[in-house]
This record gives sequence, structure tokens and C-alpha cells, in this order.
Amino acid sequence: GCAATRVVLNAFAAPETIGVEDQALCAGIMGVCSDRTLPFSVLGLAALRAARGRAVESSAERVEPADLFLAAHQRLPRELLARLALVPDLNLAGTESPERARDSEGVAPEGPFFRPFSGEALRALGASSRAAASLGRMAIGPAHLLLGALEADPGLRERIGLTPVRLRMLASGLDEDTTPLPERHLPGDARLLALL
Repeated sequence: GCAATRVVLNAFAAPETIGVEDQALCAGIMGVCSDRTLPFSVLGLAALRAARGRAVESSAERVEPADLFLAAHQRLPRELLARLALVPDLNLAGTESPERARDSEGVAPEGPFFRPFSGEALRALGASSRAAASLGRMAIGPAHLLLGALEADPGLRERIGLTPVRLRMLASGLDEDTTPLPERHLPGDARLLALL
């Protein structure tokens, strides 16, 4: 075959380079719903990591929707935080559940990322993806994680005094995370360079 065909086959079909290529093309984690797959935005991914970190630091047994809510809340745009500050009975101290399960070992800092997420937290991620998709967004951001956490955990809604409908109204026009993706480079493959 021609050199161009060999370049394409080598670049896109070599099993040992697929992981590196995939990592360069996909900067984060994807959220999958029944009808759409969306990536987490830069700040959405930071919120996921912070939620897991919060569970690790508190020796919690699982990552809960309240962890997602608090971590995402800390990454909201200033304008949305200002709108939330106007909500009369908003009680962010309610993110701490009195019956939170603690474990002597707690959530491990390493290992499969989503394994320590509770069933409710995983449902919150699915609801976050649906929220972002319904708003026509290309990624799941912090505001969508807040919506998902409220959708998945009625106790959280009650403790903090905020419903998903009210949050959706407050976040109108401010839910999209426009943080640019970090620059990523694919390393050159010596075999490809030799071929060229």
C-alpha cells in the first residue's frame, strides 16, 4: 500500500498507542445517559475530584450527593454564587448529613475513580448529564452537578432548602462552564517518524 495508508493505519490502529491518543483527545471523564454521552467540563471534573477528596479526608464510607453539591458549589461562577446568596432560606451547612456513614478505612485515595460513589451519587451524575443535555450544553459543568445532586437526594434538598426547579431558574444563562481545556500534546511515535 501507499505511504499515506500506512501512516493512517499506524497512527490509528496501533494498540500500544491507542491509550495515549485517547488521553490526548479526551481531557476528562465522560458521563453516559441513555440518549447522550457528554464529557465533564474542566471545572466539572475538578468538582468530581474534590468530592472524592472530601470523602477521603473525612474517612467517609462513600462519596455522596452532598459531596458533589459542595464541591460543585465551590466552582460556580461568581454571578451564579451572587444569585444563590439572595435565596432567603439557603442553608449550605445542610450539605452535612447527620447520618453519614464513616468507615475506619474510608474512601481510598487511589483506585477506580467511581467505585466509592454511592448509588445516589451515581444517580446524581446521570441526572447531571441529563440536565446538561436538556440545556443544550456540550459538557457537564458544576451547575449541572448541583442540579443532579438535588435531583438524586431528596434529603439534601430538604436540608439546604433548594429545589432543582429553583436552581434551574437561578442558573439560567450561567450554567455553562466555558473554562478552556488544558493543552495536551501527543508524543511523536518513532515508528511513524521513521515511516515518513
